[in-house]
Amino acid sequence: MSPPRAYACLLALAVLGGCAGGGGTPGAPPPPTATPSATPTGSSGGVVIIPVPTPAPVICSPSPVDVSVNQTVGVDCAAAGYGGPYTFIVADPTIASVTKANGVFTHYFVTGLKLGTTTLTVHYGQGGGGSVVINVQ
Repeated sequence: MSPPRAYACLLALAVLGGCAGGGGTPGAPPPPTATPSATPTGSSGGVVIIPVPTPAPVICSPSPVDVSVNQTVGVDCAAAGYGGPYTFIVADPTIASVTKANGVFTHYFVTGLKLGTTTLTVHYGQGGGGSVVINVQ
């Protein structure tokens, strides 16, 4: 038996209690080892595990954003495997304003309004997000 086949049989033996072609009748499927019991309501019991990927962080560049009062700079924000749209919030909109570039989900314009520091937070989908500091000089 080849090493990959032996490994597959070992897994089948551990999980299912048998290995097709590795013992018993050649080519026969392994016998089941457990039968779900009925719950009092008549539905079968069991657990289904569905892996859910963790959202990628949003990364902005430049970071931090340095801008002068009454000046505008461009900022690009993106998350691996996601193309938009994003939502954004400026923590203190009296220090800086942020506008999204027309037709582009990942490019923003930051304008300095008064001296200070604030944060631009960018979100997407179900929980993905990130932030960048904005320093207005």
